[in-house]
Amino acid sequence: MYSNKIINFNERWNIGKEKKDYIHKIQEFMKRTTNSVLIVLEYTILHGKFNNTFLEIIGEQIDLWYNNRNYSYHWETPIYKKLTSESNSKKYILYLETFFWLNSLSESVKQKLYERFCEDINATGIDIKLFKQENDYFFYPSGAKLLDKNLVEDVLYWVKDYKDVYNNFKSALEKYQNRKFNRNIIDDMRLALELLLKKILCNEKSLENQKSDLAAFFDKHNIKNESKKLCTNILANYTDYHNNFVKHIKKDNEISEYEVEFMIYLTGTFIRHIINIDKS
Repeated sequence: MYSNKIINFNERWNIGKEKKDYIHKIQEFMKRTTNSVLIVLEYTILHGKFNNTFLEIIGEQIDLWYNNRNYSYHWETPIYKKLTSESNSKKYILYLETFFWLNSLSESVKQKLYERFCEDINATGIDIKLFKQENDYFFYPSGAKLLDKNLVEDVLYWVKDYKDVYNNFKSALEKYQNRKFNRNIIDDMRLALELLLKKILCNEKSLENQKSDLAAFFDKHNIKNESKKLCTNILANYTDYHNNFVKHIKKDNEISEYEVEFMIYLTGTFIRHIINIDKS
């Protein structure tokens, strides 16, 4: 693909190593993805109702007069104007992700957008990741540490059959990327683990009361005693951490980003381990 040729050229000429070059990368990424939207959506972007739905989602004023009318040219549309006038890169990426939330777009069209956006990311060499999980699409910011395949892609894929587990794990990751709701992130992770164990162990016990059932689960799968003891102790300490500390947090700044990140990794690794054993 053409993006590989651009990447090779940039490497030869050491382009993108300085901060000012990164600003140019952002600008190039925005131009490329705007072009991708126009190419993939073609005439759809001219529909007034389509534009109004987009504006409603991002919190902008809609124009009901255009609900049953079409624009004549793409540069007249509110979508085009928003994409080309937005200077805040985070808001711009929100606009891109919004296209994946529109029910009026078919999955085949969303897939084409996904492929084009991935190509645009590669072509500019920007530190952004577009992640796809079945019918869900997520942009992740530059430098995101939680893009580990085993933690994000594998865990989300494996828990897709447990909708509540999936939703809570996904919710925690999204909040972390936005650097908000630190207390809620840990609550989401705890609930994801609790719901998974209820499903795997076939009971309705709270997380605090799963230690004996989890031990029996390990015995059933012939897990070595040392490994069983390690995991059940982790679970006990995990619940103690929540009950003795997290429940009493009143402000987000009472817990550091590093601690939140650790709890996400710990929960994700624990979930992955349990599902691995169960699938074996």
